[in-house]
Amino acid sequence: MPRKIAIAGARSKDFFDRHGDLKRIRRLKFWPLDKILIDRYKFSETDAREFAEFLCPIFDFSPEKRPTAQQCLQHPWLNRSTSSQTEMKNKSNMEKVSVGMSNLQIKVGK
Repeated sequence: MPRKIAIAGARSKDFFDRHGDLKRIRRLKFWPLDKILIDRYKFSETDAREFAEFLCPIFDFSPEKRPTAQQCLQHPWLNRSTSSQTEMKNKSNMEKVSVGMSNLQIKVGK
């Protein structure tokens, strides 16, 4: 975190020292977002990587560097999920038809 941001808050002295480092947390390890998504939330590696590529720029400390809402809407991760949702919906409908067909009984004669 940039020092300027860390020490700028009204209560920043409660959490950060004069250098902008956390006061009470000494050994904080960096854990990449995609690894968290895989290990803790059971995302596939591809989904985790693509979702992290979408989210990480949004988390930037500097508002000027963050993508706009329009840029976020253009991101491939959002566009891919829309098409995969359609595919999943179609697959679900096909499964329903298949199940319905398996219960179909044809009676011949009277």
